[in-house]
Amino acid sequence: MVPRTGHFVELREMLYPKEKRRYQINEQTSAHFQQQLRLIHSAALSYTIPLHAKSFMDVCRMSPLAWHQQPLLQDLLQSTGQQPLDRITVDVEVLVGEKKQA
Repeated sequence: MVPRTGHFVELREMLYPKEKRRYQINEQTSAHFQQQLRLIHSAALSYTIPLHAKSFMDVCRMSPLAWHQQPLLQDLLQSTGQQPLDRITVDVEVLVGEKKQA
């Protein structure tokens, strides 16, 4: 899976409101994939899921966007008693391949 422009957009806008942080379609990742494997299929997948307190922190822990923002996130949760986001968008390109014949 390769992140696309809308991936975790809510988190990006919350953590970096003054910056235009965007995922670019990662052509290097796609190119590397196709060097190693024969691309059989690719599909864009985009959906929004609700976040609860535990899932919000899980998303923050797994996203490089938030790795250096953990103290800020903890402060937000403690000061407001609520999580800052109630939903998050997943926007990825799914690549399916098979091993190239030697």
